[in-house]
Amino acid sequence: TDIPERYKTPGRPNGFTSQSAWWVFNRLGTLTAQRWGDMRHDVEAVWNPLQQEVLNMQNEVDNKAQELYNPKKPQKTIEYLTGHTNEWGNKVIDKAWELGDYLWTKYDEKF
Repeated sequence: TDIPERYKTPGRPNGFTSQSAWWVFNRLGTLTAQRWGDMRHDVEAVWNPLQQEVLNMQNEVDNKAQELYNPKKPQKTIEYLTGHTNEWGNKVIDKAWELGDYLWTKYDEKF
């Protein structure tokens, strides 16, 4: 099993890099903390559907993993679950960058 490189890339110790998951989520959290009362609506409009999508597909993912599972040869299941997790890990990083850029633009000069 493995995780996307952006989750392995250190955040604060090495300084800013857009290749670090730590920085994207730190940036988004710091930005939204400035005007949470206003920005939360924009955040919820992006995150709530993503969360719902993950929840809605959970049974399908579980069923597929069970279909693939062979106790003597678990590699297919591991690869499937790792791929699914990594896909979503990368997807939320991309969405967090997009959302941060959107908030920065929308609320520019309102901090």
